Amino acid sequence: GLLEKLIPAFETDTGYIVNIEAFGTGRALRSARDGNADIIIVHSPAAELKFMHAEYGLARLPLMKNEFILAGPKDDPAGVATTSDIISAFKAIAEKQARFISRGDDSGTHNKELEIWHKSIIMPYGKWYIEYGHGMGKTLDFADQMNAYVLVDRGTWLAMRDQLRLAQLFEGDELLDNPYHIISINPDKHPSVNKQGAQRFIEWITSMHGQDIIKNFTIDGEQLFTPAGNP
Repeated sequence: GLLEKLIPAFETDTGYIVNIEAFGTGRALRSARDGNADIIIVHSPAAELKFMHAEYGLARLPLMKNEFILAGPKDDPAGVATTSDIISAFKAIAEKQARFISRGDDSGTHNKELEIWHKSIIMPYGKWYIEYGHGMGKTLDFADQMNAYVLVDRGTWLAMRDQLRLAQLFEGDELLDNPYHIISINPDKHPSVNKQGAQRFIEWITSMHGQDIIKNFTIDGEQLFTPAGNP
């Protein structure tokens, strides 16, 4: 819901019209490489840096951050709520072979999940591990139907938690930090890019006004994102 606050304010302030396409980070980066965007907002730092090193991005600026949480069945069969860190939590899920739903879609959330499995020295495989292949909302809803563990960003969790049986079981590990960056696309790669409009949007959204909108965006009184320039 954050873009529903940001975009009308930007359009009112500047006169620009913004067309939005919502994808996971992997698909957003691929679309931008094909010249289908002027700017992208993404949250997979390693993939972003590869994009920049390939010179598809003109500028990359920190925008905001939130965090991932681990949700799961209220009875917590793997006992993740009592673990000391997210790596231990993932190890407990694998050891118990408790059902886990992965986005499986090359999104920032999926990449974070794979990073945690890698650091856990675990290759998730078996009937307990399900790659769903959809966006965060649908994945969270499916995990709820399956009464399974799932990694989810706090914003989606707060927006949907009242509709779910799942419980928030683990949070707070530094590894669960979820930074977002905004990237303008290099017009040398795609001359059709609206460089001036992209630059105006970046200036606006990283200004005090844009960052205040991010800071003041809440659900049930809880702040969803911490702006990079106005914490």
